[in-house]
Amino acid sequence: MGGFNKGSNNQLRPSERRAAQRVDIDINATLVVGASRSPCRLRNMCEKGFLIEAEDSLPVGGHIELVVPFPPGEPIHCTVQIRHVNKGRLGALVTGIGDEERGRCLAYLAERRAASPAAASTPAPLP
Repeated sequence: MGGFNKGSNNQLRPSERRAAQRVDIDINATLVVGASRSPCRLRNMCEKGFLIEAEDSLPVGGHIELVVPFPPGEPIHCTVQIRHVNKGRLGALVTGIGDEERGRCLAYLAERRAASPAAASTPAPLP
């Protein structure tokens, strides 16, 4: 399975779809395809990937770089595969991420999940 956990491949079995608990977020991020950079917003995340709002049309199955400004430190760079597209929202499976960056994503998820139930339903604003 793909995502922030090690030992991932690029396929999701039907039983794995939406199996991970999602966390609502509201983060400005950047999609990078070759030399082209495009702003986007992350609307939720889980251990496997992100729901991305983007104006650019991207093909299902395509791999792109995603740059996310998680604090602290430098932005996280990861490779995502577009799994589905629906009205400007892209479901993206993380297919490549460094160990340190993976750890930062998992820590952010744990922090958001530890928040009160009311806070968990409210997107966490980040730049």
